[in-house]
Amino acid sequence: MHQQIQNIQVFEKSTFSNQDANLIQLEWWNPNEMKFRDVQIHITITQENNIIYSSQEGIILRKEQIYDNPNNQEILLNMEQIQHLEWLGEYGKNKRKLGKWVATWNKSLLIEGGYYVDGLKQGLWTQPFTNYFSKAKVFENGQYFHDQKYGRWHYIYKNKNIGGGSYNAQGVKYGKWLEISEKFNDDSQLTYCGEYKNGKKVGIWAVLWNDDDSWYNGEYKNKLMGGGSYDEEGDGIKQGNWLEVSDRFDNHTQVTFKGEYKNGKKVGNWHIFHRQNGKGKSIMKIGGGLYKEEEIKQGIWVELSDRFYDFSQVKYNGQYKHGKKIGRWDIFYVKEKMQKQIINGGGQYDEEGDETKLGFWVEVSDRFYCNSKVTYHGQYKNGKKIGMWNILFNWQGNKQMQQNIMQYIRFSGGGLYDKRGDGIKQGYWIEIWNGFFYQSQVTYSGQYKNDKKVGRWDILNEGDQIQEYLSLSGGGSYDEEGNEIKFGRWIELANDFWDFGQITFNGEYQDGKKVGRWVEMDLYKDEKREIMYQY
Repeated sequence: MHQQIQNIQVFEKSTFSNQDANLIQLEWWNPNEMKFRDVQIHITITQENNIIYSSQEGIILRKEQIYDNPNNQEILLNMEQIQHLEWLGEYGKNKRKLGKWVATWNKSLLIEGGYYVDGLKQGLWTQPFTNYFSKAKVFENGQYFHDQKYGRWHYIYKNKNIGGGSYNAQGVKYGKWLEISEKFNDDSQLTYCGEYKNGKKVGIWAVLWNDDDSWYNGEYKNKLMGGGSYDEEGDGIKQGNWLEVSDRFDNHTQVTFKGEYKNGKKVGNWHIFHRQNGKGKSIMKIGGGLYKEEEIKQGIWVELSDRFYDFSQVKYNGQYKHGKKIGRWDIFYVKEKMQKQIINGGGQYDEEGDETKLGFWVEVSDRFYCNSKVTYHGQYKNGKKIGMWNILFNWQGNKQMQQNIMQYIRFSGGGLYDKRGDGIKQGYWIEIWNGFFYQSQVTYSGQYKNDKKVGRWDILNEGDQIQEYLSLSGGGSYDEEGNEIKFGRWIELANDFWDFGQITFNGEYQDGKKVGRWVEMDLYKDEKREIMYQY
């Protein structure tokens, strides 16, 4: 399997049935940048009842036969599990699982698993936790009865019991539980402690955190990070004062929210706090605002970006009216260590409460951080981009701010939106790669026709401003009919080009599909391998 798709993680499984390819966006943690990245894969269930996982480059990551009902097929949404996890055992005459099944990881035994009877799990089982991967080696251990959990179940991490609780005869949680978060891993060791009643949380629940990644006197060390109360009626509704942790809470994103619930809705003033770089640092209030009844935002708010973390402290400051943004909103970037707020962008919303953007805006990229300070500059009309938009890059990196900041600003791309104000791209564009940053300034250039790429598109990597410039010739052609279909010879980049070896793919497209002999090339290691496609 390919190095560039390792260490990807998501935190759930789902089921679906679709004969066509499903494009799924996964989230993975990049240890080099210490931040999450997005990657997309295709999942296909064929008419022959095969499930196929493939990368955007068309490489098959996993293919397996479905023997049971495809509508009930469990889909893996954890990239390392797609690559490495396999269950081995026997099927009975009716094609249902039978007898002992074991789990392997990268062809080596991972865990003993348990037993099936006529396709149903029975008796004692040990299985990987939903989010099991190289940085989250957690197992679940307990009893099944007719494929349903019952009795006492435990979570096992680093050979220690770190939590669990009990299921009743109907497979419903009850009594005291110590649960681990869905995103539990080495950098995010969050657990939740409280009581269940008829499968619903009741009473006081505590949020616990192990931020030391060590063991004291053989015990798992937890610190109280937050919590609050659920109603005693067993409805699972939050009440009163709460201190909650963010969905991305980990060693690099320690953000908490403090405020009050009334009948499960946030009310009054809520405050946002951040602990910089984990333990030993002070906790600072960095945002928040007012909720009116029914959890509606009102007045001045300071909010965090969806990707906020220690090295990407982007905040938004402006006003709400009846839960809608109005007037001027500013975008701030907080320089890590300096704790100095710098206005990086912003613009105007209409005053009618429709959250419609108007006039000139400076927006930050979704991946904005210390080494990828990319901003987009242009006009909105009735909420649609119009006219010329420029993409600018501050290549200063982590250096101290200079008086003449403009010497670090470089035009990196942009193009024209239709003047009718429908947000459609037209003409020549230079766009930046999804992973654009200081040391890998990759751009794509070519023509748009009615928001579709046409003709020749070129790929160029400029490298950084300190090291020697890198020049990468890549790209290929799209059809001229505006269907955005690739054809002929192409040189493409892997989704995570640079991070895992500067991987390129060189080969032929026919009617938008890869055909024949393709060469996967690692420019950094000067290694290559061939891939064959059939069409």
